Amino acid sequence: MVYATLVVEDVIQEAVALKVVSAEKIPMAIHRTIGLHGTGFIDTNISRFARASSFGLYVVIRDLDRNECPPALVRQLLGGHLPAGLLFAVAVREVEAWLMADGASFRRFFSVGKVEDSPESIEEPKERVISLARKSHKRGIREGVAPKGSAKVGELYDTFLLDYIKNHWQVGLARRKSPSLQRFVERLSAMCGSG
Repeated sequence: MVYATLVVEDVIQEAVALKVVSAEKIPMAIHRTIGLHGTGFIDTNISRFARASSFGLYVVIRDLDRNECPPALVRQLLGGHLPAGLLFAVAVREVEAWLMADGASFRRFFSVGKVEDSPESIEEPKERVISLARKSHKRGIREGVAPKGSAKVGELYDTFLLDYIKNHWQVGLARRKSPSLQRFVERLSAMCGSG
C-alpha cells in the first residue's frame, strides 16, 4: 500500500480522487487532504509540495481552466520539472468534464438530455453542468444546482455532485471519453506499481 497526501481545489476533486482510487483498485491510501481553497492555494504552494514530495508522495489535482494546455501549465508552475514523488494531474478543462464523460450515468442521475461525447472540448464544464441542471426533469436538481442571485453555483451543487460521484459515476466508462482522466488513472497506477 502506498500512502499519499492529496492536494485539491475543492471537495468535488477530493471525492473524484477517492472514487478513482477505489473504483480502479489502486493500492493507495490518502492519509490527508489539503487545499480545498481553489487554484490560488495550489499555485502559491506548488513549489512547497514539490519539495515535500521527496519525503512522501503528493497527488495534486488542478483544473486547466483557461490555461493553454497541461504541459504549459506544468512549465508555468514547476518549470516543466516534476519530481518523482509528485503526481500533478490536470483536469481538462475542469473536473466536471470528467464527471460528464460517463454520459449515461450523468443523464440518468441528473435527469437531463444529451451530454457531449467529448466533454473535454467544453470551454466551461461547470457552466455546462449548471445549464443542463436547469433543464432537469427533477425539480430538486433544477432548484438545487443552478445558482440564484449572484451565487456561482446553487446551494446544493456540491451535495448533488458528491452523491453522483460516490454512488453513480463509473470511472471505467468516463476514462473512455476523457483523455486527461485516463492519464490520471494511468499515472496513479504507475506511481503505486499497479500499472
